[in-house]
Amino acid sequence: MLKVPQKFDVKLGGKVYINTPRLIVSKGAPLLQLRRNAGNGILEIDLDVFDESGRRTAVFRNNNLARGDSGAYILTARHDEYRVTERCLGRAVVL
Repeated sequence: MLKVPQKFDVKLGGKVYINTPRLIVSKGAPLLQLRRNAGNGILEIDLDVFDESGRRTAVFRNNNLARGDSGAYILTARHDEYRVTERCLGRAVVL
């Protein structure tokens, strides 16, 4: 898993966010959140994935698939990378 310093920054869409845990919010609900686990320094990611019609297809909490079809996504979590890829399209949802 990816270890991050206490204060870390994230590049998203060409912009750099510093100490901004709620990166994508829609109608007051966070769709992408990042935080550092205070105990072990591991980056924890919460992510909601939607299809083209706006239907929620997957929910990731604390780096793990909490709801959705586990066979539909490939989750790669290493010390230097976190990636969620749609298996059927090969499209990266999160890098």
